[in-house]
Amino acid sequence: MNIKAISLLDIYQSIEEFVKSQNPELTSPKTIRKKARAIFCEIASQKISFGQNIDMQSYLECDALVMELSNRSKNFIVVNADNFEETEEWLGLITLTLKVFDISEIDVQTKKELLMTGKSAKNIEHIPGILIAQLGKNTLFDNPIKGRDLLRLALEMIVTVQSFIGGKMVFLDSINNPKIINLYKSFGFVEYDSLIQDKNHPEVFYQPMALDMTRQNNFE
Repeated sequence: MNIKAISLLDIYQSIEEFVKSQNPELTSPKTIRKKARAIFCEIASQKISFGQNIDMQSYLECDALVMELSNRSKNFIVVNADNFEETEEWLGLITLTLKVFDISEIDVQTKKELLMTGKSAKNIEHIPGILIAQLGKNTLFDNPIKGRDLLRLALEMIVTVQSFIGGKMVFLDSINNPKIINLYKSFGFVEYDSLIQDKNHPEVFYQPMALDMTRQNNFE
C-alpha cells in the first residue's frame, strides 16, 4: 500500500473551484467560501469517522478548515495512492502545528534530554517543537492502514520540514492507554510530564510524550 498525505488546503481549494463552476451567479468571495465550507463539512461527515473519538470528528468537520486557512495548523487526509482515484477513500487524518512547550516544571535531567546541544537546562522554561495534534484512523470501513503507518508518515513529513527549518523535538499527547503509549515508545517517544485531564471529558487523561528526532535513523 502506497500511502500519501493530501493537504486539506488542496481539497478545500478544489471544492471552491467546483462551487464557482457550478454557481457562476455567485460573485461574492464570502458566499463562495461559505458554500465551499458547508460542502467540505458534509463530505467529511460522510467519508470519515474516528469511532468514539468525537472530539477528533468535531475538529475535522468544524475547526480544521479554520485552523488551516489561518495557518495555525496544517492538516492532511491520508489516502492510498495506488487506488485513490477509483475508491476516493480517506484512510486517516494527520494534523501538525508549531508550538512552544512549557517545561518549567520538568526536572533538570529531563530538560537536558529535551534541549538543544550546548544549552544550559537550569534556566530554560520553554522549548519549541512540532506538535502532532491529530492522528486518527478512519473506522467507517475495513481500513487496511494501521496507527503505526499513520505515525510513520507523520514523522517522515516532519523530517522533511526539519531538513529546511531545523529543530529536533516532536511532541504529542497520547491517550493514557498502555497499548497506545507503547506504540509511541516503539518509535522513540518518551513520557516527559504528568498526566493531563481532558477538560471536556474528565474521565479521559493524556500522557505528554516527546521525541528527539536527532536520535532516530528510521521509523520502521
